[in-house]
Amino acid sequence: LKAAKREKVSQDVEGPYCKIGVSCMQGWRWFMEDAHAVVADLDTKGMAYVGVFDSHISPRAAQFCAQNMHARILDRAPLDDLGLVLHKSFMDMDGEFRGTIKDPSDPDSVFRAGGCTATVVLLSDRGTKVTVAGVGDCRCVASRAGVAEELSRDHKPDLPDERERIEAAGGSVTFGRLKDLNVSRGIGDYRLKIPADLPPEKQQLSAAPEIREATVVGDPGIEFVVVASDGVWECRSSQEVVDFVRGKLMESESQGGPLVSRICEELMDSCV
Repeated sequence: LKAAKREKVSQDVEGPYCKIGVSCMQGWRWFMEDAHAVVADLDTKGMAYVGVFDSHISPRAAQFCAQNMHARILDRAPLDDLGLVLHKSFMDMDGEFRGTIKDPSDPDSVFRAGGCTATVVLLSDRGTKVTVAGVGDCRCVASRAGVAEELSRDHKPDLPDERERIEAAGGSVTFGRLKDLNVSRGIGDYRLKIPADLPPEKQQLSAAPEIREATVVGDPGIEFVVVASDGVWECRSSQEVVDFVRGKLMESESQGGPLVSRICEELMDSCV
């Protein structure tokens, strides 16, 4: 591209226990790789849901997850063990997306379907608990009194535990990549979900999410949470993003409160 595509699609929603702002921008990518979904009141108890999905090769996987992940979570009600619910929902998405491929026996069809990274955040227990599930490198970061706390981990092939799994499954890591991917977990990319007779947790590319939980209340408590694709994290560290967002929130307090999506837009503009 000769110039970054800065057109944005933004949204603000408010639930019983939180305000959520989202924005997406294509930037320097050849196509819009990212998709997201926000539900401020997912169940009768006021649970909030945010999902961020970053596709590669084709936008199909990210769009599919954005359209369906939250529904699969609700299918697993009662939502008592959120970690288990999220794990099973990610497995559902990986299996269901495979079913969208017209000819899954054709290697070219499988390749062109691509895949995506995914991070899902649930705010539950009347806004006091955050549960995060992720595969790949869409990162979730919380701010506690201005200090960044990463609530997800970037799954890169050269991480010791990820490399160990890949090599145990017969794969290899070269220049930090698993074949042509720079992530070691994701939805789709079935050509790398091998050996097929192994459980997802042991395949070269795993769809099994890493689950983390955090308490919102405390000393210090969580002020806000940022979830973004690698388009942000390749340009800004977790602490830099927290500093940016926190500064904008403080500025907006004197103007009657923030329009959160506007802060998202300004953050993205700072990355191109």
